[in-house]
Parts: sequence; structure tokens; C-alpha cells
Amino acid sequence: QNEWYRLRVSAVRPNAVPQDLTVGSSGATCETRAVAFDGVWRTSVPDTMPKTRYSLTGSSRIDLAIKCTVVGEVPIYFAGTNSRSKVATLVVTSGTVTSATPYIA
Repeated sequence: QNEWYRLRVSAVRPNAVPQDLTVGSSGATCETRAVAFDGVWRTSVPDTMPKTRYSLTGSSRIDLAIKCTVVGEVPIYFAGTNSRSKVATLVVTSGTVTSATPYIA
């Protein structure tokens, strides 16, 4: 809780259909910012605008900085044209907060 973590997600689809990666559900309590796409760091790290949805191609990778403010479970979904499937769940617990940050000092 209230700690920044880095999360790397890969998308591989045999038919190369684009899909959306969604972190959390409506009323999400996590701040998520892109730091790299396909292994290439953004020119401004992290992304200046937090998002909960990212578009990925059929074969791509995204690195995210993520910080959740409420204890609980946060689902991560891939959504295609006609379906949505949960691919992971972040379990957020309370504990000691460090000074780690994705921002340039």
C-alpha cells in the first residue's frame, strides 16, 4: 500500500489482434503510469498522465509503475474485441513504506 512497484506485462496473440490491458476496475485505487513500451524507455518517465487502460498490439510489452492506495485485490484484465479475461490479481497489503519513486530525483 502506497508503495511504487514496477510491473512488466507481455501480450502475445497468434493472430496479432490488438487488445487493451486494464489495471483495476471502475473506481480503481491504483495509480498506474507507463515507463517503457517494448523495452524502450519513454522520453518522460514515468508517463505524465496516470491511466488504467493501455492499448497493446498482438505482440508487445509494457512496463508500468504502479502504486495502490487501498488494501485489497486489484484485477488485471486483457480485453479484446469480444471478450475480457483476468490475467492476474495484485494483492495489496499494508506495511512499511519506503522512499522508492519512479520519478527523477
